[in-house]
Amino acid sequence: MLEEMSGQVESEMCILCEQAHVVEERREIDFRQHTDKGEVTCRVAVQFNVCPQCGFEYWDDHAEAALDEAVRQAYAKLA
Repeated sequence: MLEEMSGQVESEMCILCEQAHVVEERREIDFRQHTDKGEVTCRVAVQFNVCPQCGFEYWDDHAEAALDEAVRQAYAKLA
């Protein structure tokens, strides 16, 4: 069961410490990626899972796919 908490969502147990439920936080990330056509700069919003107990932060496969898609779109704009 997911419960909203001031813009955040409580969900699964922390995969590192297994002592607390992680809080999902949406964050915007700026990053650069080197490609065979040169470097691309991307900005994408992804969901992080943050443990309030141990501080461990990680993202899931959906976030990874969003990063990949941002690189693909930026790559397509290169000459």
